[in-house]
Amino acid sequence: MANVPLFDPNHPGDHKPEKRRNRAITDMFEPGSTFKLVAAAAAIDQGIVRPEDEIFCENGRIAVHGGFIRDSHPHSLLTFKQVVEESSNIGAIKVARRLGADRLYEYANRFGFDSRTGIELPGEARGLVHQPSAWSKRSLETIAIGQEVLVTPLQLSLAYAAVANDGILMKPKIIK
Repeated sequence: MANVPLFDPNHPGDHKPEKRRNRAITDMFEPGSTFKLVAAAAAIDQGIVRPEDEIFCENGRIAVHGGFIRDSHPHSLLTFKQVVEESSNIGAIKVARRLGADRLYEYANRFGFDSRTGIELPGEARGLVHQPSAWSKRSLETIAIGQEVLVTPLQLSLAYAAVANDGILMKPKIIK
């Protein structure tokens, strides 16, 4: 874990308050495409999709409540593996629709989003993932592509580490 600007805890008076926080655990942000991991992992785990399954990506534009969501690069057919590789919004949305709101929310929680990691440092934020009962008519789609949620850098790192660790979410430790 690293933070910039640097802070020397031996001389706290030398720093402005905004430099004293540990941004990796206190600052929350909307993760965007990096959050597609949740829907992808959930769909694979639930047997909803296999890597070789084809998904029609609507040539780059899909209707959602109140408008459209686009892909940066239009695609017609992609395998699910390619949906992940290309970071297709539309492919992720279609998979999330098969998954459903409750399971998407469940997996976000299983990955540790919307809760503190338990790291032994003060000031950790818990992130924000609303329960499906509070979602709008387009939340399923936007959450699947990492909007309407807030995460910390540490939470996101742990989620990706869990995938690399055969699905085991670890509690972070301070080593040094």
